[in-house]
Amino acid sequence: MAERTWQGLALRVGTAQLLCGVSRVAEIADPGPVTPVCGTVGWFAGLAGLRGNVLPVTDLAAFLGVREEGPGEHARVLVIRRDEENFGLLVDEVLGLRKFPAAALSADVASVPDGLAMYVIEVIHDNGATLPVLDPDLLIGSEKFLNVRAN
Repeated sequence: MAERTWQGLALRVGTAQLLCGVSRVAEIADPGPVTPVCGTVGWFAGLAGLRGNVLPVTDLAAFLGVREEGPGEHARVLVIRRDEENFGLLVDEVLGLRKFPAAALSADVASVPDGLAMYVIEVIHDNGATLPVLDPDLLIGSEKFLNVRAN
């Protein structure tokens, strides 16, 4: 019997490396033009058009507080579908698809930095590195994420 595996996208988000379950991502898109929206918080990048639909785009590194410089040429938008709505997460780079034994997933998230920990329910320990697994539902469902209006 084959060992069960878990597949995730390896991401660079500002100064952090994360994983996101591949089944959670509907699409990976080029950032294209994003129109800023007046009166919103700095981490809300704005609105983008994606095949005739309006997509709200969040700069994930800025949201998590790990942005040191603006997104570069390798930036991509992860399109996350939740309850019939699409959300765009701007990441600095998609590093590729990674496969791990399902047993490598651990609920021990104590080593995850505070700003990220509330959006992570598992980590993978890989060659001495701890890779947080981002849970898009926790992120998109959070009060902070849903309140883009600047104070």
